[in-house]
Amino acid sequence: MASQKGKKQQSKKDQKPSFGKRIKNFFSDIKAELKRVTWPDRKRLKSNTGTVIAIILLATITIFIFDTVISSVLSGTGFYSYESKSEITETVDETAEDTEIVVEPETDAEDNTDPTE
Repeated sequence: MASQKGKKQQSKKDQKPSFGKRIKNFFSDIKAELKRVTWPDRKRLKSNTGTVIAIILLATITIFIFDTVISSVLSGTGFYSYESKSEITETVDETAEDTEIVVEPETDAEDNTDPTE
């Protein structure tokens, strides 16, 4: 019976903690990690913020210039045009109205003479 009690205690240890206990552990771990962080001083923070803003502005200007150049090249070649240059023309089939139905008389099978001869 002693071995059964050991198994019950061991299986209790293997179970994961309750939901509330896991949430509590999660936030206490976050608090412990934030205490380990080395926060920058005001001068360093301003310097890093200025660097990030400068990089964002540089990327924005670069993308704007690239977009403008590509757009003007495509518009200049006519490939990228907002105007519709195709003409729509209507064709009327007049051959059906002007066609006469001609019935040729049947010829005898013996009369196979070629008129060009």
